[in-house]
Amino acid sequence: MLSKFNLNNQTAAYYWKPIARYHRFQLVGEFYYQSAFKKLVENHGDRGVHLECLATLIPENTNQYDNQAIRIDIKGMTVGYFSRNDARRFRMRKKKKRLMGQTTTCNAIIEGGQLLHDGNRSNYSLSLAIDRF
Repeated sequence: MLSKFNLNNQTAAYYWKPIARYHRFQLVGEFYYQSAFKKLVENHGDRGVHLECLATLIPENTNQYDNQAIRIDIKGMTVGYFSRNDARRFRMRKKKKRLMGQTTTCNAIIEGGQLLHDGNRSNYSLSLAIDRF
């Protein structure tokens, strides 16, 4: 039996146990969600951030662009989506575990935000503690 727990008003059916390495996946929309990343990391100074957190992986069957989409939220804020191919591969992995349609969670790391020479900051990115697909 799966143990379900509530996270930011989302019920997660499964927690992907951490693996030794965090993997950087090609996320769709990561650039457009930089404001969410900034809110999540708050003020971290010029050197950038390396913040461990919990990511919620949410299937979006009604997404207007891709009915197989997997949205990634942290603390209730969307930070991106799996690429089209990764979303399908992730759904296959979930199917093998009998988790189709279920929201799951995994450990994640937000990195970036270093002050650059031109006075701007580098973009934030997300790595997940799950095996590559």
